[in-house]
Amino acid sequence: MADLVTGDEWRKCVSWLIRCKLISDDHRVNASDQVCEFVHLLRDGVILCNLCNVLSPESIPSKNFSQRPNNSQFLSVKNIKAFIQACNEFDLNPDDIFMPNDLYELEDIGKVLRTLSKLSRSPKARQSGIEGFGISASHNEDYFDLADRYSSFEQIHAYDDYGENDDKEEEIYEAIVYQRRRTLPSITDVRNYPIDELVETEKRYLELNLKMIKKHFMDPLRSIIPKDDFESIFYMIDDLIKVHTELCRDLINAKEQNSSIGAPFERNKMKFTVYGYYCSNLPLAEEVLQDLMKRCEVYRQKIQAFEVKMGEECGSTFPLNEILKVPMQRSLKYSLLLDTILKKTDSSHNDEESIKAGLNAMKDLGNYINEMKRDTEMLNNIKHIESSICCFDMPVNTELKDYGRLLMDGELKVAEGTSNDKKTRTIFLFDKVMVLVKGAKVLDFWSSNDTYKYKGAVVLSHYSLFIENSSKQGRPWTFCLRLEKKTDEENAKPECFKLYARNFESQGRWQHAITEAHNHTIPMRAQEKGHDFLMFSYKDPTECSFCKRLLRGAFYQGYKCKKCEINLHLECVNNARKPHCAATIASDTHQNITTVRAIADFPTRSILENGDSNTYLTFRKDDVIQVIDRINSEWSKGTLRGQEGLFPLNYVRSLHDCERSESYRETRPVRPPLVPNRRSVDPSDMISSRRENQSNLEMLNYPWFIGKMTRDVACKTLMNSPSGTFLVRERELSGYALSIKFENSVKHIKIHDTNSREYYIAECKKFTSIKLLVQYYESNNLKHSFAELDTTLEQAYQQPPPLPPSTSHRIPIIGKCRVEFNYSATALNQLTIHTGEIIEIISKATDSRGWWKGRLHGSIGYFPHSFVTELEQNGN
Repeated sequence: MADLVTGDEWRKCVSWLIRCKLISDDHRVNASDQVCEFVHLLRDGVILCNLCNVLSPESIPSKNFSQRPNNSQFLSVKNIKAFIQACNEFDLNPDDIFMPNDLYELEDIGKVLRTLSKLSRSPKARQSGIEGFGISASHNEDYFDLADRYSSFEQIHAYDDYGENDDKEEEIYEAIVYQRRRTLPSITDVRNYPIDELVETEKRYLELNLKMIKKHFMDPLRSIIPKDDFESIFYMIDDLIKVHTELCRDLINAKEQNSSIGAPFERNKMKFTVYGYYCSNLPLAEEVLQDLMKRCEVYRQKIQAFEVKMGEECGSTFPLNEILKVPMQRSLKYSLLLDTILKKTDSSHNDEESIKAGLNAMKDLGNYINEMKRDTEMLNNIKHIESSICCFDMPVNTELKDYGRLLMDGELKVAEGTSNDKKTRTIFLFDKVMVLVKGAKVLDFWSSNDTYKYKGAVVLSHYSLFIENSSKQGRPWTFCLRLEKKTDEENAKPECFKLYARNFESQGRWQHAITEAHNHTIPMRAQEKGHDFLMFSYKDPTECSFCKRLLRGAFYQGYKCKKCEINLHLECVNNARKPHCAATIASDTHQNITTVRAIADFPTRSILENGDSNTYLTFRKDDVIQVIDRINSEWSKGTLRGQEGLFPLNYVRSLHDCERSESYRETRPVRPPLVPNRRSVDPSDMISSRRENQSNLEMLNYPWFIGKMTRDVACKTLMNSPSGTFLVRERELSGYALSIKFENSVKHIKIHDTNSREYYIAECKKFTSIKLLVQYYESNNLKHSFAELDTTLEQAYQQPPPLPPSTSHRIPIIGKCRVEFNYSATALNQLTIHTGEIIEIISKATDSRGWWKGRLHGSIGYFPHSFVTELEQNGN
């Protein structure tokens, strides 16, 4: 039995934390009589790590702990272990230091208090001048049932930020930016006063902070400190100067001309998004600066000298790391200043609507900045998790962050299938997958870097969630959730995972988190609206198509419809209107846009004589056709010269193939198949073949994809090729196969696919596309999966040598246009364009769908014509 302390001893610790200015006097835990409030304050380790840095600055570098664990067990325990490591620096006896589970699992809160008491009275802590606290040990049952009480403690809330740091940052901001008036405003001046304050503080912020950073630090240090360090410390300062030079000018003009003071904020909202990047980089800037000054005395002396110079000019001297925080403070002040102006503005005033719009823009910006900061920290946390898992073999070009945000993690007992064998697993739940790992058998007490062994992953969209009741429910680890794999097959053997939680509350949290993950991946009601939404990461700041607010975060900020390309917040998905898919070049922008060239005239005379010629697309040999839909394995729909219709796939080749030498491919078309009757097409057939159609269209541009080919023909095709030559073919019945010449024979491997759009030839290694599968086995030996095949995919069949440059072949240019808005390509056959660039227009065949085809910097692709202005022949 643990040696426990009396029930009120924790209050002494709370008073000590207040003296350390880690929490405020009016903090909830100080007014509470619940020890659970106190435990919750400590349990994520953040307060403990900051406590060490208050008692002895920089004893735990900021990069070594997470300021926002967000209820993550992995991150909370990592923080606790960082604190335990730091206790050694305070010369605490190892026997006086609690273990991570004593706090996180609430196994011995008494020992946690004794450790903190010893720490508060250690010689090193006393040097801080902060009075410590003592406790008297006794045996007390007050803490025995704490774990049970805490499990039902449901008030999970964000605690106050650390008062000392906030006060210090506010003090520096006011000293540099704010200048109090000596006289109070008159009654008639009540509205102009906050406007004057906005304009004057903007001038001071630009001149005394941003420009001073450039003058006193950036300019002299540019040639002194390493380039990488310089760019990390002063990241985006030049951009901020440009933005605020323009804003300052606009505000002065608005004040002098008595025009709208809110308009500059609404107009420049997108330019202000630079603050998202700046504020997210601040922790790194501070870390690099501290490291720079530590490792080189010359750098430290120069920076301190520049701090003094800036202080002489500005009136107050502050360290550079604090000066760099002023822009973050300023970015959050605009909504407060505009709100004050709005309150002083009469509802009948002409400027009221403009101020409201500006205020909403700055509130939106504040949310955007906060989410960017959180996501940047989230990405760092995910990197830590990924690096801690050994034997974690993810698909090629994939990182753990590609599976979304971490929603929850912790320990569960897991049983697979019908087995009752429960195994303890640590679970990391992301938006798209649930990763199962096994904890290291022996944890290094003094290390904060635990390692885990990868044991499996569950793609959540493939599974349905159920609550499973047990006759034994009520005991620990009997609260069960069941993940059952979705299947369309009758009498199929169910694949499932049973997840056992410690108690009812834990079961509820996991149920909520998994349900949330399902909704993130496939938003509820999205399909009812006719959309096909995809969780999407946007490279550039983007507004929601519905509410016009910024999509928030650093990755997977929102949802893009693959049909009509609208961009939405998760919360706005239910408000989306039905898509106008005719306004886009294809139903699936990411994969389905493909250009093919005719290798013979079509329709043939026999088809024309049978009537119904309007069903078909009429073309002649060498015409270029835009593919817009795949009907089945033999027919597609396309456009040519503004006309739409069906055409047989054996009458065309991909443009890439047609540019090769004629000797490399048979160009004589075979007899076309029977024409599909549109009225007899089963919609379910089209839905079930959508993925196959997408794959074919995507692979048309790769030399190794042959199209439909029988096994015998593949043998004859490859028999005279060098060993290692391969091709991918569409099988006669369905699916795909990989055929490869190895030594003196041709081998055939079926490419399996799952309902979750994964492809594999060996079940241990799955890929999200056949292209990635091929890329992987081009550099990884097949013998690891097929013992008799000691080879990689060495050479694609019919891989042509590079074509010699031709001066006779020129792409016709029908005009030019100037880019008015940035656009980031979302598919390989699109162009990424930036404001001011000039694009050569090649084709307007898809004008009615909102797209033109053009050439930019030597690349050819599609771009939205609404993002450009066409130039006349004289360039105007």
